[in-house]
Amino acid sequence: MMTSQNSMYGSNDTIANIGAIENPKTTLERCAANVNDFIDYIEELYDDCSERGFHIVPRTLFDIGINVIMSYTPLDFLEAMIENSNEYWDEIYRKDEKFFDENIDRVFTGTGIDSSNVGVFKSLMKAEDENGNLVIDKEKRDVIWKYMHSFVRLCINHIHERRGPKVQITVNERGQIMTNSEGKEMKVPIYIAKYMEDIDLMKYFSLYGKGVKNCKRVFSDKFFVDSQGEPVELVRK
Repeated sequence: MMTSQNSMYGSNDTIANIGAIENPKTTLERCAANVNDFIDYIEELYDDCSERGFHIVPRTLFDIGINVIMSYTPLDFLEAMIENSNEYWDEIYRKDEKFFDENIDRVFTGTGIDSSNVGVFKSLMKAEDENGNLVIDKEKRDVIWKYMHSFVRLCINHIHERRGPKVQITVNERGQIMTNSEGKEMKVPIYIAKYMEDIDLMKYFSLYGKGVKNCKRVFSDKFFVDSQGEPVELVRK
């Protein structure tokens, strides 16, 4: 199966095979759903530009790039995204426009988008009308930023799952279970596996979690939080 979570899709199912998912449950299902939605939106922008007389690239080349992306499995897409985008997560969070000029090609390397198709995306974002105004205006750019943020959140969730989170009962030097002032067992959250250890997961959870609608509902079952809903420090076993 796709992950340890329950899923009706196999590990070899491509994003195209999975298609639109009405109620995605696992991280990889949400990845497939988001990529499908993202591609639909990019196609809308491309068609709008073409209708307005801005021909970025021939439609055949554009479609080739889309088909390649859709031929990837959600796992392959997401792990490539993690590997190639994590150093830009601060930049993406800030919605720094230079990201589209300088780093979008690096982020999508290995996710099924070759350099020429990444160039298409960059050209789309930089296209100007006869008055020098961006064809893709602020409202449309904000939608694209929302998709980029959603991909980063999926990366964070995937890393967390791959690290194998569990709760460990705390014992003292004599092997006795420690209890708190209420007599309840003291427990500490830990990760039992190593995966992308150079990424400060708690930093990015705090960064991308705050200010998100239904943050606690979205993240509480993915991250360890204290009684106030704030992330707690995770320790290595």
